[in-house]
Amino acid sequence: MSVPRSQEERAMEKKCNINTASPEELHDICDAEPSTAESIVKARADEPFKSIDDIVRVPGIGGTTVERMKSNGCYAE
Repeated sequence: MSVPRSQEERAMEKKCNINTASPEELHDICDAEPSTAESIVKARADEPFKSIDDIVRVPGIGGTTVERMKSNGCYAE
């Protein structure tokens, strides 16, 4: 019998490239709100992110969000 895992445990098993992830992956793995996930997708269409820290250019994303996304396995490549 398998034990259900928390969202945090699932996120730690996965890595998420913010330049290629779907809005759903950004929400599920990076813990981004749905509207923030859509904003990330729109921002990267103009210019891909050079690093996860570069994501602060998206309105509504600050240092705390960046640190949470990093701890959830999110990166830019």
